[in-house]
Amino acid sequence: MHEYRRDEVATQAAYASGYFLDPQKRSYINNLGHEFRFGAVDVGHQRALLYYRVRGRCKDCGKKLAWAQGDMDHENKTTKTRCDCFDRLLADGVTRCTGISWRCTMDVRRGGRPDSCHAKKHGREIISDRKARRDAAGRPN
Repeated sequence: MHEYRRDEVATQAAYASGYFLDPQKRSYINNLGHEFRFGAVDVGHQRALLYYRVRGRCKDCGKKLAWAQGDMDHENKTTKTRCDCFDRLLADGVTRCTGISWRCTMDVRRGGRPDSCHAKKHGREIISDRKARRDAAGRPN
């Protein structure tokens, strides 16, 4: 069984080199070498890297998507295994990890549909905040 903990030396080196940029220093690398990104700058950078590396293609259907039509999706579910790695060499020096994928968006605010690849994976959809408040108040859309 693996013990997951923050690797302070690797994390400090990532900030010092400009690899991580979160001003609140929430992003980190764990002892196994996985990266966990937080904040708009670090997550946005990883989302952009993913989009360009996969050329905007959805992992499931292969459709080429515009930036707003796709989502960065985590492959793993638990907080300890839900990393933001993309083709990252881990601490063992052998294993490469890709914990994120690009999928058709499920966010209807950005043109997503309930039957999108991301929605199918999770079995749900994201609706707009305004629609959710109207539905909760019992008002028509």
